[in-house]
Amino acid sequence: ALLRTDDTLARVGGDEFAIIAPGADGDRAERMAESIRAGAATASGDGLPRPTLSVGWAVFPEDGRDYETLLQAADARMLRSKRERRRDQGPPAKEIDSGTNGR
Repeated sequence: ALLRTDDTLARVGGDEFAIIAPGADGDRAERMAESIRAGAATASGDGLPRPTLSVGWAVFPEDGRDYETLLQAADARMLRSKRERRRDQGPPAKEIDSGTNGR
């Protein structure tokens, strides 16, 4: 629902995906990335844990003129975003032992 009709979603490999959004500038790409991340965080599923996403983005030709360079720029933004989110959230919460020994 967040993509335009001329945008393309593709699986890069494993759990990595790419969106090709023709004509999107850096501001649009950043807003799209944040909307996708926020959408996944608010998804609900019958009490199942909510997924978390790390999203990076790159713009042609500002961030690179070939696939590898663009992918490196997107990866660097993703890692920076991941580090900032961890810093903002603080240390991970400790799990509470319910006395069921994991059952």
